[in-house]
Amino acid sequence: MRSILVATLLMGSTLLQATQEFDLETMKKYLTKENPYIYSALGKKNVSKERLNYTLGQYDTKIVAKYDKKEYPTTAGTYYGVGVEKPTELGIDFSLGYRYADGVQEYNNIKTGKNGEFIAGAKIPLISLLNRIDKRRLQVGLAEMNLAKTDFVYKEEMRSFYFTLMSNYYSLLYDKELFELSKEILEKTQKRELFLKKSVLQGNLPKVTLLEASQQIINAKQNNISAKRAYENTTVAFLKYLNLSKEEFEASYHFPILPDIHQSRFNIDDALSSALKYRPDIQMLNTEIEKLHLENKNNERKKYPEFNVGLYGVYDVNDKSGFKVSLDMSFPVAQSQYSGKSAEIKESIKLVSNAKSLQLLEMKTDLLSVINSLHTLVENIQNSQEEITLLEELERVENKKYLLGSSTLFLLNQRETLTAKAQKKVLRYKLEYQLLYQSYKRIISLHLLSS
Repeated sequence: MRSILVATLLMGSTLLQATQEFDLETMKKYLTKENPYIYSALGKKNVSKERLNYTLGQYDTKIVAKYDKKEYPTTAGTYYGVGVEKPTELGIDFSLGYRYADGVQEYNNIKTGKNGEFIAGAKIPLISLLNRIDKRRLQVGLAEMNLAKTDFVYKEEMRSFYFTLMSNYYSLLYDKELFELSKEILEKTQKRELFLKKSVLQGNLPKVTLLEASQQIINAKQNNISAKRAYENTTVAFLKYLNLSKEEFEASYHFPILPDIHQSRFNIDDALSSALKYRPDIQMLNTEIEKLHLENKNNERKKYPEFNVGLYGVYDVNDKSGFKVSLDMSFPVAQSQYSGKSAEIKESIKLVSNAKSLQLLEMKTDLLSVINSLHTLVENIQNSQEEITLLEELERVENKKYLLGSSTLFLLNQRETLTAKAQKKVLRYKLEYQLLYQSYKRIISLHLLSS
């Protein structure tokens, strides 16, 4: 029996060495855009990027052409033209083209020479030019800010996803440790049963002693089965986030032990500074305020008349030239649109700023709670590890007394149970520490996959 057990342990050790430890760096290989959980957030960012490209299409150069031919009972006319139009980021529209007009025109009074004429011009929105904002620049600016916001939304979703992922990862390592501990306890009871059987056969102990040992084995087996099931369930739950099957995982990897705690001190001021700098949800609110300021800048144009100037130069093919100047102005006297929009934007900025203040207040409260809990857990883990050292020594002493016949199996089992409870307690503290530490990193937006 002992030979079989040793052979099994050696085989397990060989298989473990043949696979790679699944650490954080290895995990990153499966967190690419091919991962459905990653792409569900990344896809939204890609959509917003294409929307910006669509909006920038307002500045595309256009080729325009027109042809009119009419034969009415009392009038006749022909018009055709072709040209290039180029809107610019400054709001000025340039145009260059060729046209021919003869007879009575229906929509204009143009008449060209027999060989047509070339025309070049510019439409200049003076107020928009002076204020450095117009409808097109507003739309592009809002699209750029929406892209920035979508990027923050992506990072925020990743922040939540990584927190869930890492919480599952450390819960998995905890269940693995419990499973390994249950195996150790089962092996210990099985070894003791072998010793007791020899003692019973030699007549040193009564047969009833085996009944108590068998009961301990049954209990250890039940705990081992429960621990194994919990470990397998958390493994499947974790691997789904990596789009990786259990079979694929076991062929290449094995999980490490639950890591020890960090002995660092946590400074609330440094944590808040990091959060203000990197938190995507805070940056989203900043972007919303920037959008409102851009809209307000555009709204300020409504205080002034809409004043457009058109300048056109004409060159006839027969060496004649001319020009055209046009002025176009409109001014709403009541300005109710301007005042209403201005008041709306001011209130919206106050609302977003208030949301940011609330976010910062909650963030500071959460940080203080997490940091205090982390410090408490560090002390509890240190004390519990000292407790385990004492309990293991007491267990060794009790085991020696049992082997010498001065103790009972019941008392030895009690010692072993107390040691196992203390070991489980330390594992639980370590898990709570890791989960809290992930919460801390999530709050300050420290990358959750960093060590």
